[in-house]
Amino acid sequence: MSGFVKTEPIPGAQGVLIPSKDYLPNLVNICKKNKIITIFDEVMTGFGRTGKWFSYQHWSVTPDIVTLSKGINSGISPLGAVVVSKKIADYFDNYKLLAGLTNSGHPISCAAGVGAIKIYKEEHLIQKTAKMGLILEKMAKNLRNKYPVVIDTRTLGLFSGIEFGKLTNNFDAISFVNEMSKRAYRLGLYLYTRLNCVLIAPPLIISRKELAWGMKILEKAIKNTIVSHSKN
Repeated sequence: MSGFVKTEPIPGAQGVLIPSKDYLPNLVNICKKNKIITIFDEVMTGFGRTGKWFSYQHWSVTPDIVTLSKGINSGISPLGAVVVSKKIADYFDNYKLLAGLTNSGHPISCAAGVGAIKIYKEEHLIQKTAKMGLILEKMAKNLRNKYPVVIDTRTLGLFSGIEFGKLTNNFDAISFVNEMSKRAYRLGLYLYTRLNCVLIAPPLIISRKELAWGMKILEKAIKNTIVSHSKN
């Protein structure tokens, strides 16, 4: 192998940037032709977040290595994992991997992982997330249609980025998001924000009623922020 490429199939903290249908297939094909290892970071998007077990499955590609965490055990206890292709795994049948971590194979964390995966399957949470994602996508697009300050929405499963533009020449997008998130918090909703974006990634067990409640507060916070600054 002549190197590696590591990427998030859907960059999350950057605003839920969903790639085009050709991007990941082309990336993987280029890497394979040039004997470059592909590593997909599924820490944010793994275990059902996007409506499939792992987000790269939306593009029918297969990486050489996948890094996992968070959803692997619902965050109950710190746990991460690395999954490798059979070709890479076979290599270590003959060559020792010299690595060690203080909490490797921690029994409590691993037990939580086994339990969480069992619930994902038994309660059909992956399929539920795909259906709820369509509802979230519609709600997010509704905000864009109603408020010009919302300049873009990107949603896949229960993973959504709502991007804001400036409200006025004197009130930029980041300032808008900061004030709007404070208003939402006072109304009972905590928002995960990044620069001019709001990231929406609720628990996969969320109900339609709970999702509607949260989005209603978000809309109220947007509206109140707009009204407040239209008076200035």
